Order: sequence, then C-alpha cells, then structure tokens
Amino acid sequence: MRSLRLESSLTSSLLRREGLQLGLIAAATAAVLPFHSRPLEVVAGIVDAGMCVLAAGAMVVAWRVSKRAGAPSVYAVAVVVFALLAVLNLRG
Repeated sequence: MRSLRLESSLTSSLLRREGLQLGLIAAATAAVLPFHSRPLEVVAGIVDAGMCVLAAGAMVVAWRVSKRAGAPSVYAVAVVVFALLAVLNLRG
C-alpha cells in the first residue's frame, strides 16, 4: 500500500521527473523569445510567472517536509529560471 505522507513521496525518481517537467515547460516558454511575437511573449510571461509562484510554493513544502537536501534545490532553481523567463518575456 502506498503511503499518503508527502515526505515519502519526494523520492529521487520523483524529483528527477519533476525537474524534467519543469525544464520542458521552461524550454517551451523560452522558445517564444526568438520569434519576437508580442502576444506569444505575453502568454509565455504569464505562464512563467505562474510557474514561478507554483515552484516557490513547492520549494517551501519540500523544505518543510523533505529529509532530502536536494528536494528544495530543484524548486529553488526553477523559481529563479521562471522568474528570469517571466522578466524576459514580459519586458516591453
């Protein structure tokens, strides 16, 4: 039977998969930059800002419940990357 405890769900395989998913979303929103399409940049910037907030929340949760030192760092990197992408995409 699987555990319903959050700290037991933060395994290394889950963190790898989560890092890959965050990286794919970041790559997709960064791919908009070379096209210089303002509507696409605005949508990508909003997605980046939302992902930044979600990653910050996940970082706090991982920091509070995880016994793994690397768990919060996955989300900390994502917060920085998505914040930079949001600024790049939303700049005028």
